[in-house]
Amino acid sequence: INCQPSVLFKSLLAPRPAQVLTMATNITWHDSHVTRSDRECHLDQRGVTLWFTGLSGSGKSTIATALERELLLHHKNATYVVDGD
Repeated sequence: INCQPSVLFKSLLAPRPAQVLTMATNITWHDSHVTRSDRECHLDQRGVTLWFTGLSGSGKSTIATALERELLLHHKNATYVVDGD
């Protein structure tokens, strides 16, 4: 068996220049009168965030909405899908 790394794999391992991350300027935090612990106690569940990443058109939204339906209908979890570009 030939176990030589492919050119693509080698390119993925190559050093890359550091990226500068900047904060979005069009997103604003709003304080709530409901605390996270109040919400978790009332819903009897802990809050989590799942980020689906991938190429455009790769099915991220399809998977997210299928998971939302499964969690809501079969596990009675409160769920929200936020989708944006």
